[in-house]
Amino acid sequence: MSKRRNELQEWSRFLQAESHTLRSHPRFLFQQAANQPDSTAPAIAAKERSAQGLEKRPWFRWINKRQEVSSCLLTLNGSSGDISPDGSRIATLTGNNLKLWNPKTGQEISSYSLGGESGFFKFSQNSRRIAALKGSRLMLLDTAHGKILCEDDHISVWNGFQFSPDASLIISGHKDGTVKLRDTSTGDEIARSQAHSFGIDGCWFSPDGQKIISHARSELKCWHWASDKILWSNTRYDYGISRCVFSPDGTRFVAIINGELVVICKTSTGEEIKKIHLPDAHYMAKPHVVFTSQGIRIYSRNFYELDEEEKETDPSLRDGETGAEIKKLKGARDFEKLSQWAFSPNGEWLAIVSDYGTMQLLSSATGEVVRTFDEPKVTGSSKPVFLQDGAQIAAITLEGGDIQLWETQTGKKIAFLSEPFYQAQSIYSTHDGTLILSNTADFLHFQAGGVLKLWDVNAAMKQSTPPSGHTGEVTSCKFSPGSRHFATTSLDGNLILWEAESGSVKRKFKGPSDHMTNCAFSPLKPWIVGITPEGVVVIWEMDSGREVGVVQGGRAEDPSPWDKASLEFSPDGRILLTGGRYRPMKLWKADESEEFPLLSEAYGTSDLATFSPDGLQVLFIHRRERQTAGETVFWDATTGQEITRVKSLKICAYMPDGARIVGYDDKGSGILNSYDLSEELRFEEGRMHCDKYEVFPDSSRVAALRWDWKTRPEWRIWETIKGKIMYYLRVHSLKTSPSGKHLLIRSEDNFLELRDAATGSVLLSYKFFEDLKVLRWSPDGKRIVCGYGSGDVLLLEPQNIKFSAPVVTAWEKPKSRWNPLSKEKYAVQCPVCAQWSELPTFSPGEEMECPQCNERLALNSFTISGDWRELNKNFHNPQK
Repeated sequence: MSKRRNELQEWSRFLQAESHTLRSHPRFLFQQAANQPDSTAPAIAAKERSAQGLEKRPWFRWINKRQEVSSCLLTLNGSSGDISPDGSRIATLTGNNLKLWNPKTGQEISSYSLGGESGFFKFSQNSRRIAALKGSRLMLLDTAHGKILCEDDHISVWNGFQFSPDASLIISGHKDGTVKLRDTSTGDEIARSQAHSFGIDGCWFSPDGQKIISHARSELKCWHWASDKILWSNTRYDYGISRCVFSPDGTRFVAIINGELVVICKTSTGEEIKKIHLPDAHYMAKPHVVFTSQGIRIYSRNFYELDEEEKETDPSLRDGETGAEIKKLKGARDFEKLSQWAFSPNGEWLAIVSDYGTMQLLSSATGEVVRTFDEPKVTGSSKPVFLQDGAQIAAITLEGGDIQLWETQTGKKIAFLSEPFYQAQSIYSTHDGTLILSNTADFLHFQAGGVLKLWDVNAAMKQSTPPSGHTGEVTSCKFSPGSRHFATTSLDGNLILWEAESGSVKRKFKGPSDHMTNCAFSPLKPWIVGITPEGVVVIWEMDSGREVGVVQGGRAEDPSPWDKASLEFSPDGRILLTGGRYRPMKLWKADESEEFPLLSEAYGTSDLATFSPDGLQVLFIHRRERQTAGETVFWDATTGQEITRVKSLKICAYMPDGARIVGYDDKGSGILNSYDLSEELRFEEGRMHCDKYEVFPDSSRVAALRWDWKTRPEWRIWETIKGKIMYYLRVHSLKTSPSGKHLLIRSEDNFLELRDAATGSVLLSYKFFEDLKVLRWSPDGKRIVCGYGSGDVLLLEPQNIKFSAPVVTAWEKPKSRWNPLSKEKYAVQCPVCAQWSELPTFSPGEEMECPQCNERLALNSFTISGDWRELNKNFHNPQK
């Protein structure tokens, strides 16, 4: 019975955690179950079903999946959300819909439309009610059943309603100056005051729930609701009051007026006790006031004017009783500026976060640093959160977007909340700190929403640290010759070598700077190469990890980690090419020694640099200056001499045969001869400006991307015989398989899709939650690598899909100077293992078996069946 109970619990946990996907895509049940940790009941059941041949549908197998059960209890779609203080309900906003969920079952309780405007909501302190704004209409909801208790119109601002401390009442301020009080158990109105002549800007309860302070323009009034009596009224302050904070005993309150003035008053009379002018405060940076056992504390950001611009100085911690500055707040190092802060619930602690990612814990009494949290670095875009009345503190890590928890008193790390491909951007907690709700929103498509996850903190405390990998955004991925390994680079400054069979990390190479942008494998020697944004190229030996050499590949004026640098070996491995966006293009000798002498350099800068398929030429987009229009330049790879340049050709790419290029010029998109640049074909409806081309390995099709800030990304797929459009795809990214028979797609709704290249129809899908940065097929087309903004690397293997043989495109004339075999017969290069082999005959048929790796290969029909004599003459006489 115990075993059966555990299995049911594992199935229940799995269905809740995957409910966001399974609710809309139930066909993914087997795929999601199979990709759970191997020891869990869903994975065991899926493995048995697969072994028995019962699963015939295509699905993705996640090769390098984690084997530790996630501490995530539930996953929901939504652009924002919150969890009730007792953890009994979750509220999410998806577009304009407010939804209530049961976190124990993942069941949706109710859904409400909030109209065309973004909604705002808050839970009551006892978690039984939720108040939401629907435009200017206030809705009071019963969280148990989702019943609407009442609706009231003409609320001015989100500050215009508040629950009483015991949650039995809710107050609302309206545009006609009316203040209304309602019983939260029924929603009935029990009191009303026509207190103001203007629309209410804010209203607040005293700690005993008997008094209400309301504000409208310059009017500040206190109302005793039980006796329907206005206790006092004043119009001293001409500025808007953004917030009122009561002392714990309710005898005093602090009014925050814009960002410049803090006033302490008596609650009974409204008499002003102290007025504190904050020096050079900014209206957008409102101060924060808390009552502590030591008295009132004020956190304020300070500004000054310089050349008609607002410049920020170090924030201040002030004594609210006197207005005196206790301490200037600075980062752990002189160059660090503060970006986030948070007081503990009792006000004893102040957590500050620098833009560098260092978090410090301060005493609010003295402003002295109690503890510095150096690692992991935390994000400055989200506030840290205190849990369990300040006993714990949680923050989102800068690299990876995971959630780290510490003990406040000792600084001990106690939990790490993490899932692959997920980056938290904000966090919310229950009162007892046992549950945390994290949110990540897709800011490019905010209405479509992001993903929210509910975490079990106690379960996370029992888990070990996550497996080794990247902690920053993945920037590139390349496979080694033979497909046994692949390498990835990241903004964490590391290059990682992975086992392609298992997805395990074989070796990690630390780069010379904080970021690494591209990598390459040598087809000639067991080397791996990485390049930094500054243009520093490091060559390592794969097996030993030994540094072979370092070359200066060229620095951009303002190097950016997101500017991809070109880094490529020639097909025979004898030349290394470096260059890239706004960088000089250089060729280095890399075959006989470890000296890597510079062979030639193209002055100016380049956007693109790549070898032709035969390695004899280099194509790059040349710019004399950063802002000038580019020119397409063809270079002789062996001599470094320029062959020709074309000013009108703005973007282009080689066709697999090397004799043609696909490009965009003044006439639109089409195919040109790569040596004399004569026009061979114009594409139908090809006048649109293209940002990128994807050429199918068999030369049968070309895909082009158009994407700007005004339109959604759109790919057009043309056939290359007559240039007719086959179909359109509105997807973010597209990669063709090595055989050209399949497409790998990143859809707009965050699905990874495998599609049929002939029709564009979807064969199978995989759901992910964060920005997909890198997509790469293995050379044999059997595996797929995905790199994410979170730093995670996903290795997938499509199941129940029949793959065609990879296409061979590189072939050489007998006894040519570039024929690595120097034999009498023609030579072909296997795209899987990158080894050269003799063609048994010049017409070997459609397929052949590679003598090196035994992979079944399909020869490029255009190259083999075309006019090979003329084509080969052009290959080796490019001047003609």
